[in-house]
Amino acid sequence: MSVRREVNRTAVVASLALLSTACDNGPVEVSDPFYLWHLEDPQATVLLRCVDVREMVCAIDGLPDPPVLAAGGNARFVVLRKSEGYFYFRRMPQERHGWGNNPEVIIGPLSQKQFDAAQRKLGLPDASMTP
Repeated sequence: MSVRREVNRTAVVASLALLSTACDNGPVEVSDPFYLWHLEDPQATVLLRCVDVREMVCAIDGLPDPPVLAAGGNARFVVLRKSEGYFYFRRMPQERHGWGNNPEVIIGPLSQKQFDAAQRKLGLPDASMTP
């Protein structure tokens, strides 16, 4: 069963910038301003929405427990694959500003069959980008 929910993002404090220096790999762009990122443990990969990725001025996704296994994005949608299924949300014009004022409405978790149907109907991108 798919669930619609609004997710308010929490801004990530400057400690992410400090922690990123200990990370072997930086954020992986899904579709700017959305990035996959983890510190040292790939089992803790999250989706970030970044105002400034160089300075790690980002917000963490509000999805249940990491990890994000794969993601994809296009001009209209961002999709994620997690162990519990697929999730997607429509991109917003103000996605770089006012995190609390424009939360994404996340659809999911979806089974593979449900995701395939939504992908055909809406033109969702593939979830092929991995951290």
